[in-house]
Amino acid sequence: MKKLDDYAAGWEKIARQEPYFPVLADGSRIASDAFFQSGEDDIAALLAAMTALFSREVPLDSVLDFGCGAGRLTLPLARRAGHVLAVDIAPTILSHARQNADRAGLRNITFSLHDDVASTPPSFDFVCSLLVFQYIPPFIGYTLIRSLTTLLKSDGVAALQLRAHEGSRLQRLATLSRRRRAPLTRMHLYDERLVARAVEKAGGSVVALLPASDHRTDGAVLIVRKS
Repeated sequence: MKKLDDYAAGWEKIARQEPYFPVLADGSRIASDAFFQSGEDDIAALLAAMTALFSREVPLDSVLDFGCGAGRLTLPLARRAGHVLAVDIAPTILSHARQNADRAGLRNITFSLHDDVASTPPSFDFVCSLLVFQYIPPFIGYTLIRSLTTLLKSDGVAALQLRAHEGSRLQRLATLSRRRRAPLTRMHLYDERLVARAVEKAGGSVVALLPASDHRTDGAVLIVRKS
């Protein structure tokens, strides 16, 4: 698909120029202690919230970190999990993530490009994707949400941060038309109904919306459970 190839090429260009694309409220663009501590804090808060939601800890024998970037979430997940598959669209950013994992002494991580995951069997207890779908156009994102739900084991859980819109199609188009950001880095809105439909087609259900810890967006973390 040409549009998807162009999208991947665009993020590879960003990865080469700015591998630590700012995800923090302070706009940090380097592999600072604050960068990695924010990942530790986000994972700790997310897992605690899910433990409260399900009245049990979510198993972490096999974890997928989708849109891993430089490993901000991959590293804290690997400290808690049996194995982590870290996936991204840009080869250059995966090289940075590998280096960061090596520096942290973590050996239970496999790094992979996103298009290599399609053939992976449903084998994950937990799929995590924070601060990723905001940058993915919905025409790609709905299919990815369905695919990620498919990759869960039975009773597996996914946490997907996105910005959802429940208004009319006309309202959504009006909102998008006012945005003037670069195509790759603007934040996209998803239709809640289409998200739920994508999850259901993969045998899952949306069980909760948790507040996102990142205060730069009005997004939420969608909690999905596979039947």
